[in-house]
Amino acid sequence: KNENYFDWVITLQSVLSAKHSYTAVELGAGYAPWSVLGGVLARDFLHIDDINLLALEADDAHAEYSKIHFNNNKFNNPEKHKVILGAIAGQSGEIKFPLVEDPQSDYGASIYNKSYSEYRSVMGYSLAELFQMIPEKIDLLHVDAQGAEYDIFTKTTLTLLQNVRYLVISTHFNEQKHDELVTLLKNIKTHGI
Repeated sequence: KNENYFDWVITLQSVLSAKHSYTAVELGAGYAPWSVLGGVLARDFLHIDDINLLALEADDAHAEYSKIHFNNNKFNNPEKHKVILGAIAGQSGEIKFPLVEDPQSDYGASIYNKSYSEYRSVMGYSLAELFQMIPEKIDLLHVDAQGAEYDIFTKTTLTLLQNVRYLVISTHFNEQKHDELVTLLKNIKTHGI
């Protein structure tokens, strides 16, 4: 069983439906596996030259891993390939994020997990703020925000999501919160709220 099955499928679909450019945004990026995978496939198999990648990661070491992953795959144009140290948030501003002791094995840090002993301040970015840093069309928006996905999308409107072609959200906490998020996204799609 592969818990990332749908991540693979949707990333591949986002690439196959791309035309003249490819844009991927990964929030809670870790080492940016999905944005880099999409970028490599679009560039190497579809021969798309206009690749735009944005990876947002709140942990220092993981953000560095993302930069290394970008560079190792020749995504090193700072205007088109951005790794931002920060966290996705319902609104922009400073937030407290756990200080991860073992970044090689801990990819689950969250502002909601109170088991960490130390925290530090990082910049929180709203979707609206991040979307201003990239081209209008987003082929893939991948969100693995360790619980913050609920806050992000309760403050999101259809206007923000209308140019997102494929959306992957890893949900956390419990089934009730998952179902609430599904309902919210359906309402955004149906009613534009």
